[in-house]
Amino acid sequence: MKRSHTLRTAFAAILISAAFQVLAAGTAGAAVAGEKIPDVTLGIVYYTSPSPNEEIIPDTIRALEKRIGKRHLRVKEYTLEQLRDAIKSGDVDVFLASSGFYRRMVQYGASSLATVASKNYPDPNHSDGAALIVRNDSGIRTLYDAKGSVLGASSPTAFTGYQLALGEVLRQGFDPESFFKKTNFYGGGPGAVSILDALRRKDVDIITLRICWLEGWLKKHPEDKGLFRVIDQRDENEPCQRSTDLYPTWTIGTSANTPPEISKIVTSAVLEMPPTKDGFYWSIATDFRSVDALFKGLKIGPYRYLREWSLSRFIMTYWSAILIGILLVLGLILHSVRTEVLVKRRTAQLQESLRIQKEYEEKSREDAAKISFMEKMGIIGQLCSVFAHEMRQPLGAISLYAQGMKSLIKRGKASESQMEMALGKLETQAERASDIVERVRAYARAKDIDRKPISLNDVVTRSLAGYRSASGSRVRFKRTDANPVTLFADQLEMELVSYNLIKNAAEAVKDQPDGMVEIIIASNPGKALLAVSDNGPALTPEQLAEIENPSGTLKSSKHEGIGLGLLIVKAIVERNGGRLSIENGSVRGVTIYVHLPTADGGDKTPADESAQGNEKDPAGPAEDFVKAETAADSKKETGSQGTGDLN
Repeated sequence: MKRSHTLRTAFAAILISAAFQVLAAGTAGAAVAGEKIPDVTLGIVYYTSPSPNEEIIPDTIRALEKRIGKRHLRVKEYTLEQLRDAIKSGDVDVFLASSGFYRRMVQYGASSLATVASKNYPDPNHSDGAALIVRNDSGIRTLYDAKGSVLGASSPTAFTGYQLALGEVLRQGFDPESFFKKTNFYGGGPGAVSILDALRRKDVDIITLRICWLEGWLKKHPEDKGLFRVIDQRDENEPCQRSTDLYPTWTIGTSANTPPEISKIVTSAVLEMPPTKDGFYWSIATDFRSVDALFKGLKIGPYRYLREWSLSRFIMTYWSAILIGILLVLGLILHSVRTEVLVKRRTAQLQESLRIQKEYEEKSREDAAKISFMEKMGIIGQLCSVFAHEMRQPLGAISLYAQGMKSLIKRGKASESQMEMALGKLETQAERASDIVERVRAYARAKDIDRKPISLNDVVTRSLAGYRSASGSRVRFKRTDANPVTLFADQLEMELVSYNLIKNAAEAVKDQPDGMVEIIIASNPGKALLAVSDNGPALTPEQLAEIENPSGTLKSSKHEGIGLGLLIVKAIVERNGGRLSIENGSVRGVTIYVHLPTADGGDKTPADESAQGNEKDPAGPAEDFVKAETAADSKKETGSQGTGDLN
């Protein structure tokens, strides 16, 4: 009995406690019911349907109605543009839209309360993306292949329905604004089915849809399996195929004018909601930087200003480059100033150098003129001696004819015809003497050498005849004219050269009983050779060195010599575009070679000929040259006698 009484007492206590609890709850409910609940306007964006996330919307509305009360919650659907205007004007307290839309509203004071997560994508910061879809028979395998194709999307402002696709184009290094040939938009609401149908009809080449949409469609429409394909699939282990990065998905946000108590009620209500049957629930996203980076790259939303240039934005964007540019400009200015100073300094130095150079050139011209004058005077002095023997002939003839006339007159036998003949002879010889004098005077007066085509054969003939007539030498002469040779030179100077060489060679062997001088004239195209050889002894090394590098005029060692040194002879030859070389024979004798350009020497100038060096053998393969030198060498090897005096 006692035990039964105890049980009845305990049961009564429990009933009393329960009654008090019910009473307390009723009292609390009455208190809550008695409080003034504010009206809340929930704006929902007109999303593309069907959507994998949309089953969370009715659950969310029911949770808010339960917490706030049905009569205090007003739910409205808006397009993106309408919802934006409502948030700006404060017509909505709470809105539900994509994370992209929410981030665009931050500039108007919007704040996020919660973001959708799911069992497949539990991280609210990375729970949404897009798939780029083509027909299975399409040739598009990667996004690169889709360049220039037609895209199907929901609307220009759709985050997952369009902008994520452009973000992937940008990520792969292409220009989003020109990558696709054209984009067809099919709107929100049931637009996703229209987009898929457009691809099915081949109205577009490629479409973009939210991740998991295609999987849900194929689950309900198995007949479409194998008809479509996702390109650039990221992670094959994920439940849904995607072609883009993952971003935060649907977000509940509040406008700037929403009271804090409403934000608190809404947040607690949605976070306490159980997951939907497909595993969607509300969580809190903490990182929207990926959305901001996408907008900045595409220059849309809060970063649309990047499309519009201004001075302040230009400076803010490129301040480092501007600073570097300013420093470079300052550096260039300093460099320019320094360069200008250096240029002025160098210019002054150059002007001074030019002045000194002009002085040197002027002095050089004066010295050259003096040297030329002295050389000409030396040649004129030699001309007087060289042509003295020619003057003897006309003067001797004049004297002889004069004496004959005197003798005839004295004997009284001078007839008129004899006198006329004698006077004619006198006149002829006087004219000849006058011509000789005039040639010397004309050469002395001339400022420039009168070069013209002359016959080297005739020059040697006159020089040889003049020497024989003047000297009466018994030296044997052997002459070989391989062919006629025409020079472009001064007649008088060439006669001086040939006469001097012949005279030197002849006087070197005149005391030898078998003394002989050999003269060779030959040519090949553009080049002429005059070789004069004697059969005297060879020159000493000192004499050859003196000839190669003369320290002055080489004087004659003979009392009867005319005194024309090889220095003047070489000067005449080189001035006429030639060169002079001397060599000893293999046994005895000396040969002097004079190389001169012919009158048909082609494009070569005298300087070109002189620059060829002091070659010992005549240049060129011509047979005449070979014969000429062979003849000269053959003569030297005979061992004939002579002297080596070159004057």
